Parts: sequence; structure tokens; C-alpha cells
Amino acid sequence: MDEIHPDPHDVDMPTLPIVLFLNLGVGATSVIPEIPGMKPHKSNPEKVIKAMEDAEVGRFTASPYIVDVVADFVLETGKHIKLKKLFTGGGPVFPQTASKWLRAFPDTDIRIVYGSTEAEPISSIEASDLAKSHQNNGLSVGRIYKGCKVRIIPITQKALAFDNDEDFRREALKEGEIGEIIVTGDHVLKHYFENPAAEKANKIIVEEVVWHRTGDAGHLLDDNLFLAGRCKQLFRVDEDWSSTFLIENELAQIPGIKCGTLVKLDDILVLVVETKMRRSACMNLVGHLHHHRLQIISRIPRDPRHHSKIDYERLVEMVQKTP
Repeated sequence: MDEIHPDPHDVDMPTLPIVLFLNLGVGATSVIPEIPGMKPHKSNPEKVIKAMEDAEVGRFTASPYIVDVVADFVLETGKHIKLKKLFTGGGPVFPQTASKWLRAFPDTDIRIVYGSTEAEPISSIEASDLAKSHQNNGLSVGRIYKGCKVRIIPITQKALAFDNDEDFRREALKEGEIGEIIVTGDHVLKHYFENPAAEKANKIIVEEVVWHRTGDAGHLLDDNLFLAGRCKQLFRVDEDWSSTFLIENELAQIPGIKCGTLVKLDDILVLVVETKMRRSACMNLVGHLHHHRLQIISRIPRDPRHHSKIDYERLVEMVQKTP
């Protein structure tokens, strides 16, 4: 709530349910856009913009995918939207995307928030800062939110427990080392309802302090947080963790490629690309990236709620079924 500062005088267009509840709590006006609930990729940006104009919306709070669809429409049509603030979260936003948004909404304060269902927010960054950020083996998501503490620990799928805080502190990785991001704070979910298995897997309790395991990999550098991708999707190159987010960012900048990523099947690294290009043309563009096999598909699956994150589990299933 501190990150988006809802105000009773705001006229907001929220596409994220939690923000709608925040608006109701402070008395702010919410304008609900005509966006299919579980099919955001079928959104009509022209209708969204018309609703903004009709209701004189001053703040737009949406997933990165929806923001990007509206931004593309604005740049293609030359429309000008009078937005004061734009907040987004729920999926990665890369520097070139932030640059595009700044062109589409030149008079708007744009902030990208990083968090999870159990811990929102963890950090945030202005689009202007992200656009000029350097990819330091990860995607910059800004400074840590003042209400929480973040540590980076070695990546493991095992449940973790520590007898005391001293042992726990020794587990923390050094600045710049990639590991799992864990977080604690008053706003961080402490327990799951009647789900001890989830609690054991996702929580670390140290001397009554509850830390949440985000499942995201990243590192800290000069009090800034950088994301490397999901822990389960990372792979090692020369004994070091390699960032899938950097690969996804590079693929997204190649003309003709909508998006792509790298997944690991046993010991095989498969570069998966969403494109309409012929295989030979695509290979010429991605051949420099470390991989063992190239897989071209018509649509990379996304999460159904925000349509902003790659659904890696579904993607792996699709790749496994393809000879």
C-alpha cells in the first residue's frame, strides 16, 4: 500500500483484484476495464483506452502484459493518454519494455513493483531507472521495500530449518552471488491455512521470525535487488548459475522473435522460441546463445492470471512431447 499510495481522490483503473480492494478501503474510485478475466491476451486496448478517457482515469494499475498491449496501441495510433501514475507487477519487465512505456506514456510516473502473493511488495523501481539499468547478471527490480528484510541463500529444493539466528546468518550468500530470495516483514504471510506441507516447503522459522521463500533466484548489489529467474529454471554454466531472465531479455530484442527462454531436459538445454520465422533464419539469429537444441513453437504458454510470466511447467511438458 505504501508503494502505490492510494488516495480517496484517485480515479484508478485496476486490473489486479488486490488493488481494487485497496481502493475500496481508502474510498478511491475504481473503473473496471472490459478485460476477459482469465484471457487477458484477448483484451481490446481501444476499449480500455476509451474507458480511461470517459472516466478521466488518472492512475492505471495493471499487469505488465496489459500495460504493454495498451502501450503498443498508443504508439501505433499516436493517441495521448493523460495518466498521472502507472503501477505494474506480476511479471518481469525488461529495460527495453520500460523504454517503450516511457515513449507511450511520457507524462506518467511509472513504477514496477516486485513481490509475490505471500509478500507484496518486496522491492520496486521507476521505469526511467530500469530503462537505463545495466544487466548485472540479472534483471534490476530496484531497492528493497522499507518494511521488509531480504536475504539470499543457496538454491535447494529441500525444506530448511535452523536452530538459531547465528547458523541462519552463516547460510546467507555474499553480495553478488545468485541464490534464492527470501523475505521477512510485517506484511509477509506467516502461515498457510491448514496446509502444513506448504508451510514446511516455503517457510523458514528462526527464533520466531518467519522468512518466506519466494522460489525466485537473484542477488543483492549495493542495496539493489536483481532477479535471475525462477530457481527451478536456472542452470549452471562453468559451476555458476546462469540467469534465464537475461536470455529471455536478449531473445525479446531480436526482430521477429516475440519471446523465448531456455529450459533444461535432463542434460539437454532447449532454446524455445515463439516466432513465425523459418527455422534456418531463426538459427542464424540465436546460434550464438548456448543451447543444444532449438524448439520453435507458435505460442509460449503464460500464466492465466496476468499473462505476464512464462508458465515453465506447461512449457516443459510441451517440449517433452515434441520429438
